[in-house]
Amino acid sequence: NLATFYESITKNPSYRPRFRFSHWTTELLGALACVVVMFLISATWASITVLTISALYWYIARKQIIARWGDVKHGIAFERTRKNLLRLEDEEYHPKNWRPMILALSGGAWSRLYLAVYGHWLAGGNGVLTLAQIIVGDVRQLLERRRNQERLLSRFISEEELAAFPAVVVSPSIEQGIQTLVQAAGIGAVRPNTVLIGWTRDPSRIETFGTTLRTIAGLGRSIVVVKTGELDKEHAWEAQPGTIDVWWRGRVNGTLMVLLAHLLVQNNEWRGRMIRLIRAIPSEAGREEAEKHLNRLIELARIRAQSVVVIADDVTTAIHEVSASAAVTMLGFTPPEPGHEESFIEAMNRFTDGLGTTILVSSAGGMDLEA
Repeated sequence: NLATFYESITKNPSYRPRFRFSHWTTELLGALACVVVMFLISATWASITVLTISALYWYIARKQIIARWGDVKHGIAFERTRKNLLRLEDEEYHPKNWRPMILALSGGAWSRLYLAVYGHWLAGGNGVLTLAQIIVGDVRQLLERRRNQERLLSRFISEEELAAFPAVVVSPSIEQGIQTLVQAAGIGAVRPNTVLIGWTRDPSRIETFGTTLRTIAGLGRSIVVVKTGELDKEHAWEAQPGTIDVWWRGRVNGTLMVLLAHLLVQNNEWRGRMIRLIRAIPSEAGREEAEKHLNRLIELARIRAQSVVVIADDVTTAIHEVSASAAVTMLGFTPPEPGHEESFIEAMNRFTDGLGTTILVSSAGGMDLEA
């Protein structure tokens, strides 16, 4: 009775009882009635039976024995997930419910480890992380390779103990693969709202990189670009010493940068690090007002941070002087217009060369510091 009850409530398609009056209510009543009758016959032996069954269940669960009839827990988990997805789809979205749903274009397994690590730090425990790989070629000829790469990516996630999902697609080009992933990844309300990519250092890919940024932004996704040195496997999870500097230039990108900085310090590796909210202004006359503004933002955002106002005519020089020892520096950006990709790369390199890890952020909105 209990087994049929679970099969009914999980709506398992393979459970098709011939008994015409089969219903989860009658099955549950039958299970409860059996328990009552057991204790009426002999409370002692009924207790021994319950304890024995519980011990067997614990032992089987520990041994992970696979039975040919499957695992009813899978059905329960599936049904809960299905109902919750539909509930999320029906509920009206509110900025206070924003969570990082990150699609990290991390490539195959350990190829761009830093993207997987930062994706985990920014989404782990708070959102959903998908590690994606694009295989360039004809899908009909690369089906087996795709399956192998997906298995390898799953093994990588397991070995690195990441809270993530794998996604591997075959596409005629990297650009088309990115478009496919951004549009099709996820389900319902659990679709990626943020795309995490690495910075390009290949001069031949500058135009393609700019096109990719515009495409992602055009599809309504926030963009997070990580510029850092390659991390070896041994030291990948070590947070660099220093502060987390957020250069504030307004709410357009600033809101997301502050939230990402807050999410970063929730990880054990970053816990206790100081977030500095920094604003550059041209003259001393505006210092007091700027400090009040930053402190008000920190108060509304309910985060632990320090406000810093810098007097500087040259923002590039100010960034290099103030954030020279920062572990992470966050800067906002706008995807370049067509034909301006090279000047965009040069400008961002001037801002970031010589710094530690830099995270460049272009926000698509949907979040609120005051929510």
